[in-house]
Amino acid sequence: MNPLIFIIDTAHPTARIILADDTNVFGKREWENTPKVGTTLLVNIEELLQEAGKQKMDITRVAVHAGPGSYGLVRTGIVTATVLGQAVGAEIVAVSGDTEEEVVASARTAEKVDAVEPKYRNVDSGSPLRSRASRGAASPE
Repeated sequence: MNPLIFIIDTAHPTARIILADDTNVFGKREWENTPKVGTTLLVNIEELLQEAGKQKMDITRVAVHAGPGSYGLVRTGIVTATVLGQAVGAEIVAVSGDTEEEVVASARTAEKVDAVEPKYRNVDSGSPLRSRASRGAASPE
């Protein structure tokens, strides 16, 4: 059986979630990415799983886009993906890409990580927000 991959992308102006495996995309949801993305994200996760006839416990891999993007929006995606992955015992991967196809391809091949390092837009490379890389957090690049 192919692993079921749940992809969360809150790094772009249009937020999206995608449910896929190694060969198929079972469904997706897209909506305007706003500071209230967390509430909308949770509702969309439930609805997408229901539409696809899948349960949270079916998920074996959670992929999250690590940015670059807005601080709050990227963090919301990463936290949601981390909690979902831990709750269902799925591996967590960091993905990159601008198009749906790039993000899905990245989700299928990315290496499992212990933590996802967010990448923010307009953050100086010397900023404390970038200091996690030295502590072993992973990013998609």
